[in-house]
Parts: sequence; C-alpha cells; structure tokens
Amino acid sequence: MKRKVYVGMDVHKETIQIAYLTSNSKEILKEQQIKHNEVQIKKFIKKLNRME
Repeated sequence: MKRKVYVGMDVHKETIQIAYLTSNSKEILKEQQIKHNEVQIKKFIKKLNRME
C-alpha cells in the first residue's frame, strides 16, 4: 500500500528538528530532534518506511 508522508525539517549544524504527518492526518504525528549525521538520518528514514 502506498501512502504519502509529509516531512518538515529545520536543519542546523549540529541537529535536525523533524516533524511529520500522513496525507490523511491534519495533526503532526511525531516531532523529534536527531543529530545531524548520516547514520541518524538513515535511521529516521527506515523508521518512516515501517510506519503504518
């Protein structure tokens, strides 16, 4: 099943603030802060792929 996920990012030198929601939601599903490095970004993307 395909779905749309909208992701907003506020990118800084040390961190990235992320918020996301699905196309059928009008509220933010989750907001979190991750470190600004490749490992953390890939981990976040994998988490989005597992979302239902």
